Amino acid sequence: MFCVVDITGETARPVLGDKGVFAFIKARRKAKTDEGFNLSRIRIEGFPLFYIFTLPKGKLLSEKALRVFAAYKNRLIFPLSVDLPEELAEISFNQKRYSCERMRVFTEEMLDSIPKKARIGNVLIRDKSFVSANTVLGAIPKMERVYAYTEDENAYSSFCERAMDKYGAVILRANEFTDLRRFDLIVDIDGGVIYYTPKSKYGRETKTLKPPLTDIPPALKEALPPEADLNSIAAAMYEICGFMLDNK
Repeated sequence: MFCVVDITGETARPVLGDKGVFAFIKARRKAKTDEGFNLSRIRIEGFPLFYIFTLPKGKLLSEKALRVFAAYKNRLIFPLSVDLPEELAEISFNQKRYSCERMRVFTEEMLDSIPKKARIGNVLIRDKSFVSANTVLGAIPKMERVYAYTEDENAYSSFCERAMDKYGAVILRANEFTDLRRFDLIVDIDGGVIYYTPKSKYGRETKTLKPPLTDIPPALKEALPPEADLNSIAAAMYEICGFMLDNK
């Protein structure tokens, strides 16, 4: 479970519905500034359980708030507008796996859309953990030269062996400071972006491609505070709860 921090002074109130599941009341209860601390358990049918912690503005470092934060260490999602002090930034939720997984899926879809006859010249894969190895492997027949930058030596060695065994392809090693202008396709998994310069009779123009924003279902969005970090909430559902919001 994770905890969404709300400093707007409002909170969604969950109630027990007719069918024995928690439903969400659309109206929000204004929290009094002197009694504004409230921990709400939010359960929406079809979604993981999570909490919303409402507290008055200016009380982020109060004793009461810090006690709640200690119970949800590394599972806290703060509003985007909050400039977190160092002690809170260290214990807040830091999305990583979800972003990489969405980027991997987006890369797979992008590579599948390239016609088999359209050979790509120089390709660079920038992926520190090489989560995209299997995705890239299947597209090697569309690529003439593949360079890889990664910090995972075992994943890189395994990828090179499979590329050689399956396609007779040699994977070249790139360093962090490689000249990016020489590549026709750059897949930057960690950066969350693809640069593609397809060959065309009308000249060459680089396209910048990024995964679409996560579509938050209305039932979930209504339950969240106005300034909630929606991307981090989607990431927490995946990384902490094993729930992929994009599949809803």
